[in-house]
Amino acid sequence: MLGRGSKTRFLRRNRRLIQEKQAAFSMGGSRNTSQLFTAAELEEATDRYHPRRLIKLDGSHELYRATLGGQAVSVKRASPEAVRNCQGNGGGVEHLVEGMVTEIVVLSGVGHRNVAKLLGCCLETQVPALVYHLDSHGTLQGRAFAGACPSGADLLTWPSRLRAAAEVAGALHYLHRHAPVTIVHRDVKPSSVVLDEQGVPKLVDFSLSMPIPPNQTEAGIDIIAGNIYYIDPESSSTCTASEKSDVYSFGMLLLVLMLGKHPSEWEEENGFPLLSRLGSGEGEIAELVGRDELVAMASGMGEAEGKVEQLWEFADLAFECLRRRGEERPTMKETERRLREISSLMP
Repeated sequence: MLGRGSKTRFLRRNRRLIQEKQAAFSMGGSRNTSQLFTAAELEEATDRYHPRRLIKLDGSHELYRATLGGQAVSVKRASPEAVRNCQGNGGGVEHLVEGMVTEIVVLSGVGHRNVAKLLGCCLETQVPALVYHLDSHGTLQGRAFAGACPSGADLLTWPSRLRAAAEVAGALHYLHRHAPVTIVHRDVKPSSVVLDEQGVPKLVDFSLSMPIPPNQTEAGIDIIAGNIYYIDPESSSTCTASEKSDVYSFGMLLLVLMLGKHPSEWEEENGFPLLSRLGSGEGEIAELVGRDELVAMASGMGEAEGKVEQLWEFADLAFECLRRRGEERPTMKETERRLREISSLMP
């Protein structure tokens, strides 16, 4: 239990860090209407972070279903294990704090139907916690993988996967071209998309996000972070991030939606070292995995059966997003447009 002095100290520090991050994102003038919650309020809202309310454990963070003032919301916090590990290794929790502060700043300054809305945050804890204005009904990963679908939830149909892909593409296009400052998400993956009660996908997990300076197309990064299967190889080799870094990650997301399996499962089931071969620069993914093979694997997915033309177009778009050279990948605007065209194709 935190003492009053500690809460006050954390509150002041976290407010200062938010102001500094707003300046770094050139969002100092953004209107922050989010509420401040106490640690006790979030404890009560999540039944003391009861496991039955856990939506996902992703890396160093946990997302919980919660109720605040009779309203269904979602609460994100740093996992206690991650905090203990940081402290036990002789280091601090600065990177966890910075990630949460980054997400607070980004979500306070943007607004899009398919980006989670920030209701508020708690700043009196060592690592801030976030409250999304979101009644979560699972993640895109949980609803797309047969083995991970929550009890009582339906596996996403093929039309639902197409629709979700197009809407997430629209959210990324907004961040890249229409947000107050160009923002690269840097952690696009199925578990970073949460579905609301209407099945509308909402992009979350902005802790790795960064701004691209005006009149520039990329920004330098100090640390390569994220899920290894979704990290852009070009970004890793050049230590830079750009819009096309998100495009690459989105391409992998498309393949996951198409096959309903995590990339590691492809490797285990087929003895195919996808990750190592892509990372070694052996060739484009289209040269390593046949389109017809992918279509054959996906065509038995319920309502995808018989939609061979859709699947071909979908696979081709994923391959283009996964091209090794960023300049050869489509923009998110083009990707969104093509996904909506694919959705309109009839078998």
